[in-house]
Amino acid sequence: MKIIDTMVIIATLDPKHPLYREAIKHLASIPHSEDIYVPSAVLLECDLVMKNKGVSRKDRGELFEKLGMIIPKNKVLPLTVAIIRKTVELEEDKNYFDALIASTALEYNSEIISKDPFFKKQGIKTSW
Repeated sequence: MKIIDTMVIIATLDPKHPLYREAIKHLASIPHSEDIYVPSAVLLECDLVMKNKGVSRKDRGELFEKLGMIIPKNKVLPLTVAIIRKTVELEEDKNYFDALIASTALEYNSEIISKDPFFKKQGIKTSW
């Protein structure tokens, strides 16, 4: 099983982003692959990143409407008590959402589609 990191969605928002082409491929593969999932924490972080960058509610809503057409409901992994508990252990000085995503990967014994070195430091396999 593989899960995507927030950087996949964020990179798809800007055609000039250096990871854009590969990110588009990763996002498009979600509904067609049996083993790629999206942690709910990724969707929440994506929305908060956009909100903090001043993206309007309308534009954020439109993005999630589009994502809803790409990402089937059964491909979104829920937050659980066990994931939150593990997040508390991993958080340290690192981004809370990276700890949530890492905890999700550990809970589901998953690889993370990401370039963030934090995940490898937690012993989690990554790919891009």
